[in-house]
Amino acid sequence: CWGVWDGARYSVDHHVRCDVLGFVPWHRSPFGRRCCAGVSGDKGSLSSFLCNVASVLDPQQPRAFALLHGAWVNGTIEEVHQLHYEMESAVQLANSLLVAQGLCALILKRQGEEAHPWRQLDAVLISRKSQDEYPKW
Repeated sequence: CWGVWDGARYSVDHHVRCDVLGFVPWHRSPFGRRCCAGVSGDKGSLSSFLCNVASVLDPQQPRAFALLHGAWVNGTIEEVHQLHYEMESAVQLANSLLVAQGLCALILKRQGEEAHPWRQLDAVLISRKSQDEYPKW
């Protein structure tokens, strides 16, 4: 949300957006972007990272888990949607590899008014539970 100046004070407005119209010269595809850990934003790199994180979970500990926090995504709305798609695809790919280890990766995604596109994906959870064992909200 934005703080909007009405001439006397700032007030919070959840409906204000700033969209770039036309060609965006600084556009980067997910492959050309890096997170703060240096991981590229494409499906293959993200999936590899998730599998590497899962590989350090103790197989003797049934409650072992990894919670990888999300962050604000910088870029245009189109770039944000591309990164979300790549992350969803990466989790799907990682799960196809992690199932043999009894592990499952899930995206924790904000819902409702808090679901601002630039900070919609809160985290990825990797644990021993299957997706079917998690409650549906």
